[in-house]
Amino acid sequence: MGTESSSRRDPGRALHRSAVAVLWCSVSLLLAGAAASHGQAVTTFNPRVVLEYVYSDNVTYVGSESVPDDGIRLQLDFPVQRTTKRSTFRFVYSPVFTKFSTFEELDNLGHKVDTSLEYEASERTSWALG
Repeated sequence: MGTESSSRRDPGRALHRSAVAVLWCSVSLLLAGAAASHGQAVTTFNPRVVLEYVYSDNVTYVGSESVPDDGIRLQLDFPVQRTTKRSTFRFVYSPVFTKFSTFEELDNLGHKVDTSLEYEASERTSWALG
């Protein structure tokens, strides 16, 4: 009836909520790490923003020809790294929002999380997860 279904979520609002949650978690990790380390560990947080122009000449719907479309992609990276004498822990959360010019139904919000842990038990023994 002329209004968009309430079941469809607003990607911009979801991106904003995700960014706020990640910033809150990252600051909490930084404060907890600073309180627990007593000078023995280093925690770094180096956020970054990436804005890209995207182009696809292969947007195809069933029963139609390929049609080109372009748009923009906004990606935020929230990396936290904690390094001690024997270990390194990395956590990176990256929300990404892609907005197309013509085919709005292809607009999307994605999330990516990368983690890794490295530990050196002795001069000869070490292990890594990630």
